[in-house]
Amino acid sequence: MKSVKLKDKKIALYGLAPMAGVTDYPFRKLCYEYKAPFCFTEMINARALLEKNAKTVEMLPKMDEPRTAVQLFGNDPEIICKAAKQIEDLAYWIDINSACPVRKVMKTGSGAALLKEPQKLYDIAKCLKDHLEKPISFKFRKSKNLLEICLKLQEIGVDLITIHGRTVQQGYSGSADWKFVYGIKEKLSIPVFLSGDIFNVESVIKALNMGFDGVMIARGAKERPMIFDQLYAFFIEGDVKEIDQIEVIDMMRKHFDNMLNFYEEERAVRKYKSFGIAFSKNLRKSKYFRDELKKVKSAYQVFRLIDELELSIKEYS
Repeated sequence: MKSVKLKDKKIALYGLAPMAGVTDYPFRKLCYEYKAPFCFTEMINARALLEKNAKTVEMLPKMDEPRTAVQLFGNDPEIICKAAKQIEDLAYWIDINSACPVRKVMKTGSGAALLKEPQKLYDIAKCLKDHLEKPISFKFRKSKNLLEICLKLQEIGVDLITIHGRTVQQGYSGSADWKFVYGIKEKLSIPVFLSGDIFNVESVIKALNMGFDGVMIARGAKERPMIFDQLYAFFIEGDVKEIDQIEVIDMMRKHFDNMLNFYEEERAVRKYKSFGIAFSKNLRKSKYFRDELKKVKSAYQVFRLIDELELSIKEYS
């Protein structure tokens, strides 16, 4: 499989993007089971990490996932640098979130708000490059001053840039502007990964054929983690595997098992609901499953609903 040089590492052309509330350990484990080349943690608050907040520490990579990168967010270069140094040994590489459009994040001067303070971005990059050995990347959104920022970060020595082709104002609505992102990529010598509207194997191939160095897969993986298995089959065997609906059911059970092994039951059930709704999208006879999943309170009820969904799919077939 082709790869991109990232400092002393060769990384794959695609992987699991960081997603708040999604890319926790159970979901990363699931994606690795489906041959994801690398995964990202959820975005992690650098200050909370230094304060050893238990739920924040829980987000860090585990010893059995050496290809998991860490995404940090914050607005204080010194705090970000200290947090990154503290967890460097656990991270495949370290990414700084300068793209999150969520208001409560931006109100702290973090996420996409950093686009309005380029000097802070440069200070973060300089500090990280001075004190860390692992590769450093930044994630951005479409903005007018982005080319200038990326050129400066490249000069400082940042190893990779990921760009989501939507503006802050768009949030996750509308379409991602791949042409804008490619316009930036053409002017940089470091790798540029595309983010936004990567939903299936075809969109990954289209982005790579367009000339991007790689892609980060977000919502496409949340709905179908088997996209990584499909991509592996395409790049290794030259064939796109179709996903059978019963395979989706098996994946749903596997993921809930992962969650029960990591979280206490009440928390696992609560967190699984959004996943189950996403996984069951486009499955036959799945509306009842989604409606009832919102009401469940126990692991037994979740497994029973999955069993009922499987039975209805088989009967419909």
